[in-house]
Amino acid sequence: MATALARLPAAEAEQIRARVQQADNDTCPLLKDGICLLYPARPLICRTHGLPLLTRHGGKSSVDFCPENFRGIATLPGSAVLDLDRLNETLTAINALFIADSLAEGIHYPERLSIAEALRDK
Repeated sequence: MATALARLPAAEAEQIRARVQQADNDTCPLLKDGICLLYPARPLICRTHGLPLLTRHGGKSSVDFCPENFRGIATLPGSAVLDLDRLNETLTAINALFIADSLAEGIHYPERLSIAEALRDK
């Protein structure tokens, strides 16, 4: 996100920086009138929001989705369903590599960052 912010025209970047400085952790500083100001660089949680998710609980699989996103559709093809467990396993592995590399370089990150925290002073 910081790289995408740096590549924006100066006026757009300054508008986002001002929103970031005023943001709290309850609202996304990138949302303006329901539109993401850094849409091409949005985080994964934003990219998957609204997709049908395959989850497993107690040995049973189920697909959870917002019916508002799929009006008039009787069935969903398997290719439209995101396997949340597989995604989380993959992200955990990627994060472990990132943390190991960061620690090797002497960089320490907190466990989580809000979007505002990730973009402050960028």
